[in-house]
Amino acid sequence: MSFAANIDDVVAENHSKLLGKHPAWERVRLREVASVLNGFPFESSRFSKSEGAPLIRIRDILPGRTETFYQGDVDETFLVKRGEILVGMDGDFNCAEWPGKPALLNQRVCKITPNAEFYSRRFLLHALPGYLAAINEQTSSITVKHLSSRTVESIPLPLPPRAEQERIVAKLDALLSRLAAGEAAARRAQERLKRYRASVLHAAVTGELTRDWRKTHKPEETGAQLLKRLLTERRARWEAAELKRLHVAGKPPKDDKWKKRYPVPRACRVKEDEKLPRGWTWASIEQTSMRVTVGHVGPMKMEYVEHGIPFLRSQNIRANRFDPDGLLYIRRSFHEQLAKSKVFPGDVAVVRSGNVGTTCVIPESLGEANCADLVLVQRPLINSNLLSFYMNSAAQKHVAAPASAP
Repeated sequence: MSFAANIDDVVAENHSKLLGKHPAWERVRLREVASVLNGFPFESSRFSKSEGAPLIRIRDILPGRTETFYQGDVDETFLVKRGEILVGMDGDFNCAEWPGKPALLNQRVCKITPNAEFYSRRFLLHALPGYLAAINEQTSSITVKHLSSRTVESIPLPLPPRAEQERIVAKLDALLSRLAAGEAAARRAQERLKRYRASVLHAAVTGELTRDWRKTHKPEETGAQLLKRLLTERRARWEAAELKRLHVAGKPPKDDKWKKRYPVPRACRVKEDEKLPRGWTWASIEQTSMRVTVGHVGPMKMEYVEHGIPFLRSQNIRANRFDPDGLLYIRRSFHEQLAKSKVFPGDVAVVRSGNVGTTCVIPESLGEANCADLVLVQRPLINSNLLSFYMNSAAQKHVAAPASAP
């Protein structure tokens, strides 16, 4: 869809606070201080990945590089030089300065060239994105959004005195440079924190973190003894639940044959070179939980409602953290149909596809819920957070692969 609102009304409303101006400044239509050149519809049959002239497509605007080349006659009218301003005419209407070598201007990309006598190129580069974002917000998204060069030309830009434009640009560039440096430093710190967290998790799950503590503290029971106790508890819980189910169904057992239906959990497969601290033992997720299953697999588009039972997807599962952003909902009647994929507080959810192995504990605050194609570790017999930490440790993420089977 194309922009259908009145650009002057959009600027007057100024919802983004980026479209204002000083009371002493006038406004000027972009076409009065700059020219707009639409890209040319180069024949796609002549596109190449390695030979010919570089060709700028919409997807190349933000990265500032292209992997497309055109093998054909080149009209220098459509040649973009380093530093020139480009705008994408479809999608999000991105705007950027071209940083690469000269390249051809393809269709659905336009080049904006200000008249240097009246308007600073750098000032336009700073001002334009706010107006494009406002236009984008007011453009219907029923289909792909389209921007016309006529709309771009009609943008009412602020017009400070020419010398003041340069002073504003110098100040902005200095501030944005400091901001970029701060962001880069924050990213480096975040990366160091990520590595440190991974190191701590690794030390925890391998026993290195508590090695000194174990030298002076004798455990009450060994890992093997704990596993034996958990398996006994697991079977007792299953028998109690199964006996209750039989009585509810009106089929009380006459003997103990029903106990033979108990699904014995599989032990984990351990490589000979995988060693543990003294007193520890290996245990599978099946052995340490009541059930390992997989969430609902099937079409869901028609099942979502505005309010209802939360329906978790992989994007809601972060490492050791539940993320409610983008949480969807389903009808209670559909929730009841999906008994296998019901989620309860304390369960552990593991991502099956994409960022495989990412794990978190389902929080108490979520209440009743259901889930899509996730691995569910239901009613763990060990600490849920411990299991989540283990699954998210870099050295152990591979354990998610065998656990992903129903």
